[in-house]
Amino acid sequence: MLSGQCDCGKVTISIPELPQEINACPCDYCSRVVARWGYFVAGTTAVKGATDTYRRKSKTVEFHRCRECGVVTHWIDPTGGVRHMGVHMANFDQSILAVIPIVVNP
Repeated sequence: MLSGQCDCGKVTISIPELPQEINACPCDYCSRVVARWGYFVAGTTAVKGATDTYRRKSKTVEFHRCRECGVVTHWIDPTGGVRHMGVHMANFDQSILAVIPIVVNP
């Protein structure tokens, strides 16, 4: 397991392995928060700490951010329709991620 954290450290995320690629999603929201998503099967990651959520009207995903510092940490589909979740890889050691290709997929 690899661990990352928000800016203040109150939210930690553990992932089972490095993703094969990192998605720089071009949607309006992700572009605004400069999100870089690694995708994992729901339930294979561990998120600890208090988060607030935001759900766009047109989408089913629920974005989570630290209640203290406001850094985006991950997203989930609370309906269970999407079997994976996105983890914001900017919260991990960037030197480890440097070899992972960044792709742009909607």
